[in-house]
Amino acid sequence: MNGNLEVLPLGNFSVIVNKDNGRFIKIENELVNDEEYLEQYFIENSFYKDIPINKADKSDIKIVDLTLHSTFNCNLNCKYCFIKEKTASKDLTFEMAKTFIDMMMSYFNEAVHFNIDLTGSGEPLLNMKLLDEVVSYAKILRNNTNKTILISFATNGTLLTKEIIDYLVKEQIYFGVSLDGDKATNDEYRISKNYKSVYKKVISNIKKLKNKEFMGAATTITNRNLDLIKTIKALRKYFHVISMKPIREVDGHFGAFDENSIKQLMNSYTNLFEFILNETLLANYKYITAILKSDDYFGKFIKRVISNSLIASRCAAGVSKFSLTSDGFIYACGAGVNYDDFIIGDIHNGIDNLKIEILYDIQFKKTYCQNCWAKFLCGGECMVRSKLLHNVLGKPDELMCMLNKHLIKLAFLFKYILYEQNESVFNEIYNFCLADNNR
Repeated sequence: MNGNLEVLPLGNFSVIVNKDNGRFIKIENELVNDEEYLEQYFIENSFYKDIPINKADKSDIKIVDLTLHSTFNCNLNCKYCFIKEKTASKDLTFEMAKTFIDMMMSYFNEAVHFNIDLTGSGEPLLNMKLLDEVVSYAKILRNNTNKTILISFATNGTLLTKEIIDYLVKEQIYFGVSLDGDKATNDEYRISKNYKSVYKKVISNIKKLKNKEFMGAATTITNRNLDLIKTIKALRKYFHVISMKPIREVDGHFGAFDENSIKQLMNSYTNLFEFILNETLLANYKYITAILKSDDYFGKFIKRVISNSLIASRCAAGVSKFSLTSDGFIYACGAGVNYDDFIIGDIHNGIDNLKIEILYDIQFKKTYCQNCWAKFLCGGECMVRSKLLHNVLGKPDELMCMLNKHLIKLAFLFKYILYEQNESVFNEIYNFCLADNNR
């Protein structure tokens, strides 16, 4: 077979991946070495057909994500938080936010959908004034431009009064609540400034919300909460949408993974895969849809594999995703505010296209990933994590590479076992993935 093909043995069958374009097929093990059969099959199914990766022109971008760092202040003291200096003196003003929004809507004048996220670097509900002002301005923009504008943010959940919840639902604002599982798990890292548990307070607050349509769970996976089945069961009691992601931190004292704990995490994901697969085969969709409707770390691989969706880069940072801080700087990524490498402009002088070009090349060329079979399903390393770990943008973390490849293999297993054992259920999930991709 062609040297750019990777054979992945997955028990009773194998998956062959074309490293040049990311295309993949399931093949019975006894046919893996039948080169004549495979070559004919590859030709008939356009397995060698190139996938053009052209630089996205502004006019081609229809969805733009904007993050407003509404505040650097917070009422919690989460041990793994990447913002170490919490202060209200860095609150973003509406005037700056408006300038940024207007600038980006003008820059992407052919985009039709703008997501405005007020999460940033602190607790957004501590700057409720800005949230209300942005919501009001979004209404004006919708009427004047006929564009779709969605408002969202993530909150620690401690300040969700009934009045605030009613306001969020009325204005159709999507919000994620940061919660890492049950009380014992959550209390490991998510604590108040006086080192007290906030779990019961958060649960009490979210119970006030009757319509769960606008709320989801945002969970950080650390080396201390490795029982993912326990976590998803605890969260699913209160949330219909769940996003669980491994921590970006590199210090083990703050939850980062080492060689031993990453293997434990891989085993935990295998257990989670088996649990969700079995529940899905029984037509119990509440767990699989919870992670497919979000940007869950495992869920995104399942979605891509089931819908045969390949990606050219890990994320849209600096392409269609931008972030504003209270000093007026525009960053390619909201998580990169500690690093000048991610500054791509400011609200006074606009976007620096040269800096965007640099980040674009790093993301799309994926210099370190050229020979990796997973690159069109993984997208490459998170640039912020690469900077944090290596002080270089784009260089992969070998531990996360291990995890990503493992999750993609589990996604292959999920797809093909589901199809073989219950085709009607598979079709339900397939259509769900397609619909979610088109949201």
